[in-house]
Amino acid sequence: MASLLLKPGEARDRLTRGLFISEDANDITGKLEHALQKVLLADPIEKRLRAGQYSQADLESFEDWLEGLVSGHVISAQEAELLRQSKAATQAVIMVDEFKAGELESTTMAPDPLS
Repeated sequence: MASLLLKPGEARDRLTRGLFISEDANDITGKLEHALQKVLLADPIEKRLRAGQYSQADLESFEDWLEGLVSGHVISAQEAELLRQSKAATQAVIMVDEFKAGELESTTMAPDPLS
């Protein structure tokens, strides 16, 4: 069932009929939908890289890895951009509960209930 929801098509449309799915990338359902579309576009590129055993080295940044792939003519600049967009969209969904330093700190202390 889950695999049907992860691929656009008639089955997914039928299963999600009546559900609110936003097109707004700032809305959480929109973020999920946006990420799904980007991941689906990047999937064939990622499969090709895995098949060719082009993996990112442990200490190599994602950007350096992509630049190396482009300069080595393994992927095109457009494919590198799709991979960037897929990663950014995925990160946006994962970081849903990320807060800036101090954002959750209270300016006043709550009274100690045991005092």
